[in-house]
Amino acid sequence: MLSETETADRRALDFAAARDAAGWFRAVTEGGDPRNTCGLAPIYWLLRLLDEGRGHLIAYRRCEAPDQCVTIGAMPFLDGDFIPQDSNDTDD
Repeated sequence: MLSETETADRRALDFAAARDAAGWFRAVTEGGDPRNTCGLAPIYWLLRLLDEGRGHLIAYRRCEAPDQCVTIGAMPFLDGDFIPQDSNDTDD
């Protein structure tokens, strides 16, 4: 289940990186938001309002407990030539 969650999360994050609010919303809410996404409305509106830059996923982590898992992604939206170093490992 953890790998399925990560795959679905990263698919949604790809839409976010492209500032595709509708695609992100669809990816997150497929099946009724089964991953219980925090900040659904604010993230959607952020993606709608951004008019420049591309998102760069710089971290993706998960915090596991016996009966649940919380995933967290960090993604700045930047213009220009600067691209932050990718640190997408989940082993920390």
